[in-house]
Amino acid sequence: MRMVKRWLRRAWAEWRIGLRRKELLAALSAHFGGVRGLHFIYRGDRGRDSIYLLTDATKTLGIMRLVNPHYHKTLPPDWPFQLELQGGQIDREWAAYSRGYVAGLTPKPLWRTQDALLCEYMPYGSMHDTLLQSPEQAWSMMCEGSKALQRLHQAGLTHMDASFANMLKSDKGQIYIIDFEYAPARGLSLAAQRVYDHLRLLESTWKFILPAERGNYQPWLDCLVKCLDDDMRKVDLRPLAPAIDRVMQTPVLGQKIRNLFNSPLPSARLRQEATAGLG
Repeated sequence: MRMVKRWLRRAWAEWRIGLRRKELLAALSAHFGGVRGLHFIYRGDRGRDSIYLLTDATKTLGIMRLVNPHYHKTLPPDWPFQLELQGGQIDREWAAYSRGYVAGLTPKPLWRTQDALLCEYMPYGSMHDTLLQSPEQAWSMMCEGSKALQRLHQAGLTHMDASFANMLKSDKGQIYIIDFEYAPARGLSLAAQRVYDHLRLLESTWKFILPAERGNYQPWLDCLVKCLDDDMRKVDLRPLAPAIDRVMQTPVLGQKIRNLFNSPLPSARLRQEATAGLG
């Protein structure tokens, strides 16, 4: 029933934004030199946004994020990330793609307006699809993902919604990171944002790791240690705790992760103090 209700809310929101899609198609036609026959192919939603492929009669011209004000997704107030409304998420993603493209880490940004952004379409599958097909590769993929996040951080960017669904891998093994919709919560330090990216990747992956493989985390833990600088090691995990609860509740790995940082607290206490607003 929940899935049916969600589908109905999304269909209603898509219908209500139909006029805006027509306006954007006209603007994009002008941008591409008056090309005709442009149309959108719906590819799903991210948060408050609608995602479309932009195509003409012969090829895909890009992939578009359109902020949909009719589809609301409320975020818990104590989580380490937030949605910047009134076009703020478009500003953030445009800036991320502009910098990330130069570093070879993201698609190329192509066109934007206040509520929409078009970027280069990359014909690569998500690493999440690979994870579903080959879950026994989870820990080696985690090492790949953390190294990609480290490169992103070295380029001066953080993601705040790291998952294999937001990573594309080319045939040559290059990883591209997409969907920079979420911004860090107010006051969250840069070091904490970077730590959160790594732990969020594990949080989003954990349920797909085969139970028999969950204890084989040491190669990834060693990789994580190499990704941490002195400022990251000093991070207090309590502000991050509400969004990484699954990881923190793992009996052995959770404690080993906490021991790397400034929060060697039992997981239940960590969660309790985070909920109370400490840190």
